[in-house]
Amino acid sequence: MVVPVPMPIPAPLPVAPVVANTKPKHIVVTPENIAWDQAPPSLPPGAQVMILDGDPAAPGLFAMRVKFPSNYRIPPHWHPADEHVTVLSGTLHVAMGDQFDTTQGDALHAGAYAVMPAHEHHYAWTAEEAVVQLHGIGPWQINYLNGSDDPRNQTHSSSVSHSIDASVSVEQPAQAPTAATSKAARKRKP
Repeated sequence: MVVPVPMPIPAPLPVAPVVANTKPKHIVVTPENIAWDQAPPSLPPGAQVMILDGDPAAPGLFAMRVKFPSNYRIPPHWHPADEHVTVLSGTLHVAMGDQFDTTQGDALHAGAYAVMPAHEHHYAWTAEEAVVQLHGIGPWQINYLNGSDDPRNQTHSSSVSHSIDASVSVEQPAQAPTAATSKAARKRKP
């Protein structure tokens, strides 16, 4: 005779908190309905964006696509929140560090995924056109290590404003995290 052994009921899994701008809606984006717009002034000229969901300038989840032309460069910078990137087409090169050096880093081909942790200094470039999908928790901000690299500090002929930059200050932080403080912050995370 088999005696059933009572099995403990597992505790329910924790549920992530609902983010303020998360709305129950069905979103479908097909290649034929992509409407590219000029990238915000925080990115060097030449890139194009399409916001897929959310508002990158507001707190909460967002997703956007970014199209980089060939020979595009994003100088060393950091973000206050993790940046998640999926390469959809072309090749995006990314590297960690304070100095732009194309002999370093990784070549991310279509299908590749990368996460740049908050406050980590990194940079990117292309040799061919590349399209990426970027998602994260807003507000999305980009802080260049060298203020002269920040396109917002340079004059542009465009007067287009973008919601992505609505909450981004042109001023640089009083002290940007260094590579050493970024590594120390990562070690403190649970």
